[in-house]
Amino acid sequence: MSRQLQVEQAKNHKLSNQLAYAERSGQIDGEACAIVKKSLAGMQQEESGLREQLAFYRGIASPHQSSQGLRVYDFKLSPDPASHDAYDFALLLIQPMHHHHLVTGQAFITVSGLQAAHPRSYRLAQLLVGGRKSLLFSFKYFQELDGRIQLPPAFNPLRVRVSLRQGKHRPPIEESFDWSKVEQSAGVKR
Repeated sequence: MSRQLQVEQAKNHKLSNQLAYAERSGQIDGEACAIVKKSLAGMQQEESGLREQLAFYRGIASPHQSSQGLRVYDFKLSPDPASHDAYDFALLLIQPMHHHHLVTGQAFITVSGLQAAHPRSYRLAQLLVGGRKSLLFSFKYFQELDGRIQLPPAFNPLRVRVSLRQGKHRPPIEESFDWSKVEQSAGVKR
């Protein structure tokens, strides 16, 4: 009987060790899975960024875009979480690579919306923070113009109009954006 008890205790000890090993292996597998998921998410985010860059460079180098010349490639607004109604903006201008000349001019931005239930528009010079009152550009293939704007109290922005002027003899290039489509979540910046 004593021998049988020793055999059963040995089996019990062996099974306890196997259970502890299985539990630890499961824990390690779970941690490894979490690390792989995090790494995969990072790689997917990086791939998305690379795809955006590729689309950007294709827009510059693409022959079918060559007739368009200067254009607005992207416009984004990022709210400043520390300051109510303040936004950082980024305006990306491009021209196709086969246009080898320098493009110079000025970008004008107008924000339209409602204030006290009445339509109202503000020019960039009225909203810019930091002393600068205009957005001059000069580039060959692309340029990003950025800055910070402060909206007036009780103003509800609805649209942004960007107008690019290259001189007196060329027509302005105009593009309009819905505010809700260019406003990014707080903390998301390019």
